[in-house]
Amino acid sequence: MYMHTNMDEIDPNLFRSQCVLTKSRRAARSVSRHFAQLIKPHGVTPSQASLLFALYGSETTSVSELADGMGIERSALTRNLRLLEKAGHVEAQVGGRGGAKAYRLSQTGHATLMEMVPLWHEAQDALREKLGEGQWKQMQATLALLADL
Repeated sequence: MYMHTNMDEIDPNLFRSQCVLTKSRRAARSVSRHFAQLIKPHGVTPSQASLLFALYGSETTSVSELADGMGIERSALTRNLRLLEKAGHVEAQVGGRGGAKAYRLSQTGHATLMEMVPLWHEAQDALREKLGEGQWKQMQATLALLADL
């Protein structure tokens, strides 16, 4: 455990080597780049692909449900939903309380998602192989814990 006396100072080496925020953001960017390379031909970003996966299997999902389930800020979520809607991957329906929009995959979005499934498996398998089974399982458990902070 690192003990310090002056709260206004931080050891730069400690910050670089142990900052959970910095390391988790760097890891997230690296994983996103890994997936982005594989799905680039489908014209969606990793964030948008995650949304397509989140919408899969439901009739409609509200922005609030998506934001809560994915841990995404509503502004970023809404921006990506608009882009996916413009590209024809999702369809919006007005309903719910106060005329709130709910979204679902369009036929185009469903087809795109199905084309990306093998690529998702490829990316997952590559990461699993790189980490090894033990670290893979540990990472999955750790990510689940961190997601619920």
